[in-house]
Amino acid sequence: MFTKSLQVLFAAGLLAVSVPAHASSVFERDRNWIVDLQFGGYSPRVDRELAGATPFKDTFGNKNRVLSQLGLQRLVFKDFGTLGIGANVGYSEFFGHGFISGTDVQSADTTHLQIVPITGFVSYRLDYPAVEWNIPFVPYGRAGIGAWIFWVSNGGGETSDDGKAKGVRWGWTASAGLQFMLDFFDPRLSAEFYREWGVAHTYVYVDWTHSKVTSFGRRGLDLSDDMWSGGIAFEF
Repeated sequence: MFTKSLQVLFAAGLLAVSVPAHASSVFERDRNWIVDLQFGGYSPRVDRELAGATPFKDTFGNKNRVLSQLGLQRLVFKDFGTLGIGANVGYSEFFGHGFISGTDVQSADTTHLQIVPITGFVSYRLDYPAVEWNIPFVPYGRAGIGAWIFWVSNGGGETSDDGKAKGVRWGWTASAGLQFMLDFFDPRLSAEFYREWGVAHTYVYVDWTHSKVTSFGRRGLDLSDDMWSGGIAFEF
């Protein structure tokens, strides 16, 4: 799926390079912030170190759930590429049925696991070719640390008093991705978007993220995962 998407973006990029040189004026804009909205498939590795037991899989299944994230970053360096410092907040939830205590009988009550990752990060984007040579592909990398807040509740929204039912796990993330600048499809519309709303550039992107969320080796839930994501970003 992601391979086909990248092929489509590449083909669009080849067409975009043929945009007349005067369209490069769209790059002469102030840009200090980036806001992005991202969606990916998330399945924490809770069962990985449980010696064959699979309580997470048995309760919630083995399918990925959507992790939605909203990010904001400040561009602190804009020369050969851009360096940004920012933060992300996300949300994901899992639904399933737990087991009656002391038995292998699954309960009829619904169990919810909700996870809110909050991370701070540093990001570098190699956008020099896009700005100088009208090549709309922008590779980037990002690394950060943060807290994954979680809680487990029943179908009525009540959180258990068990200490394992809620908490915070600490960890780090590293991402690599590729953005495609949408301005190339219609430079005039992009210029109007900038004049009216202050949005200098708009991107769609895909990336791969490795998250290590074990509170740096302490016992407890392992909320780590390797995840593909896609999203849209606005630079202003």
